Amino acid sequence: MIETPDDLRHVIRELGTVDPDPGRVAEEILDQLDDKAAHVVAGVTLRDYVRRILSLPNVPDTGSTTPSFKMIDGRRTPSPKVQATQNMRLQAILNKSVYGFEGEWKHYGDCTEADLLFMVQSRRTKADELVREAERHEKTLAALREHNVERVRELPDAVILDIDPRHGH
Repeated sequence: MIETPDDLRHVIRELGTVDPDPGRVAEEILDQLDDKAAHVVAGVTLRDYVRRILSLPNVPDTGSTTPSFKMIDGRRTPSPKVQATQNMRLQAILNKSVYGFEGEWKHYGDCTEADLLFMVQSRRTKADELVREAERHEKTLAALREHNVERVRELPDAVILDIDPRHGH
C-alpha cells in the first residue's frame, strides 16, 4: 500500500529487483493504485515532469526563417508571419525555466553572469560524471573479457567492487 513517498520508493525498489525495466515497473505500480496512492505518486513525480517541460523551449518549427517579401529596391524584409515566428521563438527562449545560482528557478532571460557560470559548472560536472561512468563500463567490459564470462554478476565480487568503488569502498 502506498501512503507516503517512502512507501513509493520501497515499492519501486522491490519491483525493480524483479524487473529492471522502469516502464514495466511503472505499469505495475499504476495497476495497483487507489486514489490515495495516486495522489502520493503524482506528488512525487509531477514536480520533476513539470520541471522538464518548463526547461524545454516551446519554439515553433516553421522550417525556415528566410524573409519572404522583396521590396521594390530589391531588399528583402521579413514577412509579418516570419517576424511573428521569430518573436515567438525569442520569447520561448527567454521564458525557458532554468535552475540558476543558489538553487533559484528563473526564466533564462533573467539569468545573470552568476547564473550562467553556475549552469556551466554544473553541466561540466555532470559531463565529467558521465565520462567516469563510461570509463567504469569500459573497465567492466574488459573484466568480462579477461575473466571469460558473459554477465557482470559472474565476475568475482572483488573485481566488481574494485571497478565500482561507489558501492563497495
